[in-house]
Amino acid sequence: MMKGFFLGDISSENVLVDPETNLVSFVDLEQSVFLEDHSKIAFFARTEGFFDENTPFLAPIAQDNQQLAYLLISFFCRGNMFLLIDHSGAMTINFFKQYASTHNLPKVFVDVIMDLLEDPNQRLDNLVEVLDKMDCENLYNSEDLVSLDDFQYELVKSVYLAMIDGIQLMIRKLFSLRKIRI
Repeated sequence: MMKGFFLGDISSENVLVDPETNLVSFVDLEQSVFLEDHSKIAFFARTEGFFDENTPFLAPIAQDNQQLAYLLISFFCRGNMFLLIDHSGAMTINFFKQYASTHNLPKVFVDVIMDLLEDPNQRLDNLVEVLDKMDCENLYNSEDLVSLDDFQYELVKSVYLAMIDGIQLMIRKLFSLRKIRI
């Protein structure tokens, strides 16, 4: 990415790759701006599943870097779907780590993604250098992964909480129609 250019909506829907030349192009650039003097960006619509709840509070380039990390996750698995129910990104990260360990992904890919998520303010040059020297023989393996039972429990809990929220909303609408306060 060009220095001082903010994309604002990095997602798999906005990336085109020419299979003949491996040239990567970004599309859907109507939200993109050139940054001058580290200007603040007001509001940008983003593609669901490619940002977390902290994204809007980051500096513009850090927002792009963080969304790039979620884009990279989407190349390997569908873990970003969990961002739709857990806006913190924790479930997505846990799922991705589990996936990486189970499917023997090279550790370098997991490390680059985790580095971007942990410090989205860093320069991409450093991560590109890591990828240039990558060792695909060293596979990702983690002992501190969330068990699948715990993961499934968190998903079920989220679904039940969403159902409760829906019930509360229906009750409020019902009582508001009758002019009764809860």
